[in-house]
Amino acid sequence: MARRRPTAALAVYRAPPRVSTPRPIIIRQTTAPRLKKRRSSGRRSGGGLLAGGGGVVAVAVTSALIGLAESAGLMAKLPAIPLVGRKGALAIAAYYYSRHGGGAIARDVAIAAAALSGYELGKSGTVSGEDY
Repeated sequence: MARRRPTAALAVYRAPPRVSTPRPIIIRQTTAPRLKKRRSSGRRSGGGLLAGGGGVVAVAVTSALIGLAESAGLMAKLPAIPLVGRKGALAIAAYYYSRHGGGAIARDVAIAAAALSGYELGKSGTVSGEDY
């Protein structure tokens, strides 16, 4: 018997090759890896004896310097404000200066002057330098 020819040819479908459009070239600068934030291991103390921290020694030294300035006559050059006197005027001026760039030393001066004027007002009823 003779070979038979297939009556229908098998059709094989092939998809056309895909051609993609050229993509833009993007160049990125490499960045350093982010560092982990370290937590502080506890509360750190302030500066030295006189600056920073607002310690007792800084206020004591400032009070001594105010006493020396008063005995030398330098406090007499400050204006006397009623009810607060010259030490109170120094406290107000130092407080204002500490809030506007004076730093920790000006804050210590303000605390010491306010403490001295409050002590004097409580003890004698007047603050030295009141002119009324």
